[in-house]
Amino acid sequence: MMQQLVNLVDQQWDVWAPRTPRPRETSFLLQSRNRVIVFVFARGARLPTFVAKIGRNHPDAPRLRQEYDNLLYLRDRLGDLASTLPRPLYLGEVAGHPVMVETFLTGKVMLPTGPLCWRRNYSRDLQAMLVWLKAFQTRTTVGYLRWDEAVLDAKARRRIDKAGRKAGVSRITVDYLNNLANGLRDRQLPLVSAHGDLHHSNILLADGRVCGVTDWEFSSRASYPFFDWFQFLFEYNLELSKKRRRGLSREKLVVKAISGIFSPTSSLANLARPRTEGLFATYGLSDQLAPLFFTLYLLDFHWPGDRNWLLRSAFPLVAHPQNVYAGRTSK
Repeated sequence: MMQQLVNLVDQQWDVWAPRTPRPRETSFLLQSRNRVIVFVFARGARLPTFVAKIGRNHPDAPRLRQEYDNLLYLRDRLGDLASTLPRPLYLGEVAGHPVMVETFLTGKVMLPTGPLCWRRNYSRDLQAMLVWLKAFQTRTTVGYLRWDEAVLDAKARRRIDKAGRKAGVSRITVDYLNNLANGLRDRQLPLVSAHGDLHHSNILLADGRVCGVTDWEFSSRASYPFFDWFQFLFEYNLELSKKRRRGLSREKLVVKAISGIFSPTSSLANLARPRTEGLFATYGLSDQLAPLFFTLYLLDFHWPGDRNWLLRSAFPLVAHPQNVYAGRTSK
C-alpha cells in the first residue's frame, strides 16, 4: 500500500506542489489514531509537504468525503483566511483503502501549559482564538434564524425540559435556563459554519495568532455562533485541569472544566468572561445568555460515557444563580 501511495505522490507532485522542487525521494512518518495519518516529506526536508489520511476500512470513506467537501466549501468562502485551512488535494482509494490528501500546515500546536505561566498563556490563547473565530464566522454566515415561539420551543425549551427530566435535574435549574431562552424571543441570530471539533490540538499558532486549524470532518454549515467557542473553552479547560490536578477521574476533571467556565470564584472563568462578552456583543446579545448556549452545546456534545451523568453534573454548575455571567446588564 505504501508503495502505491509513493507512486500517487510522485505522479501528482507537480500539480499538488508546483512551487516545491520535485524530490528525488519521499519519506513518510506514520501516526496511528482511529485511522492512519501519513506525513509525506521530501527527502531532506524538515517539515512535511502533504498529509495523507487513510481509512482503515470503507466505513471511514464517508468521513473522509465529508472533510474533503467541507474544506472545498469553506476555502471558497474564506478569502485571505483560507490559508488557515488545509487545501484538499485528493480523494480516492489506494490499495483498496479510502485516502484523502491535503496540504500540511505549519505552526505550533496550541498546548495548555502548567501553573507557572498559565494565566498569561490562557489569556493569549483565548484572544487569538476569538480573533480568528470572529473572522471565520463573518465570512461563513449563511442566513439568520428568528427565534419566535415555535423556534424557542423546538430548539431550546423542549430540549432542555426533556434532558432535565431524563437526567433528574431540578425544576429550578430547568426553569432558570428556560427563562434565559425567553430572552431570545424575536431576536435574530446568524447561522454560521462551525468546526465541530475545535479543541486545542487542532489549532496552530504563529506570532500570537491562529495560523492553522485542522481536522474538519465534523464541520457544519448552519450552526449558532457560540458553539465552537464553548467547545474550545471546555476542551482547553479540561486539558488544563488534567495538568494541574493529576490523578483526578475524568468525571471530576469534567466538573473542574465546566466550573472553569462558570464559577465566579474561578480564575479561568474571570479571564474568559471578557472574551465571551465580546463575542456575544458582536451579535447584539448579552453574555447573560452564555449558560443557555453552553447548555445547548452540551445537548449536542458527543460524550463517550453516561450522558445523564454529564447533564446532571453540568446543569447546576451552568445554571447556578451566582454564575459568572449572572446579573449582568442586558445589551
